[in-house]
Amino acid sequence: MVPLAQIAKSYILAENEDGLVLIDQHAAHERIRYEELMDQYEKDSPEKQQLLLPQNIELSAMEVEIFNTNKDVFDKLGFEIELFGGNTFIVHAVPSPIDKENIENVLLSVLNDLSDEKKTRAVKNPQEKIIEYMSCRSAIKFGKDLSLDEMAALIRQLDNLKRPYTCPHGRPSMIKISFGDLEKMFKRV
Repeated sequence: MVPLAQIAKSYILAENEDGLVLIDQHAAHERIRYEELMDQYEKDSPEKQQLLLPQNIELSAMEVEIFNTNKDVFDKLGFEIELFGGNTFIVHAVPSPIDKENIENVLLSVLNDLSDEKKTRAVKNPQEKIIEYMSCRSAIKFGKDLSLDEMAALIRQLDNLKRPYTCPHGRPSMIKISFGDLEKMFKRV
C-alpha cells in the first residue's frame, strides 16, 4: 500500500494493486499498539525504557486503589512504578512501545477509564482492558497532521499485523474500494 494523502487530518488515503484504501489513522494505530502491548504482556521479560529522569505522578484515592489492584498487569507490561509517599508514585521505566508518549497522560487516562468501567460494572479480564485502554490513549489522535513518511510507516506496521482490519474495540481501521467498484460508481463498466 502506498499513501497518497491525508484527509481531514484523520484518514489516510492509500492505493494498493486492487484499488483505494481509506485508513482511520487512530483505529489503525490503536490496533498496532494493542498488538505491541499484548506481545509485551505475553513476554517473560518485556522490553522497557528506563526514564532518564524518573517521573512523579499524583493519583487520586480511587486511582491509587485501581493501580494497586492492577499493579501486576502494569509490571508485566514493562512499567516500573513505585510508591513515593501518600498518593504520589514514581515512574522509573515504561513499556518500549509507548516510550515516546506523555506517560502521565497515558497512565491517568487508563486509570480514569478503569475507574469509569468499575463504576458501571465489574472489570472482566483486567489485563485486556488495560491494554485496550492504553492502546487507545497512546495511539495517534484524530486531527494529527501526518507526513507522507509517517503515513507510510503506519501502513508498513499495519501490514505486519495479525488482525489489521479492526481496532481492539471492533471498529474498522480501513475500508477498501476496488478499482472495479470505482468503475461501476463512475458508470465505466
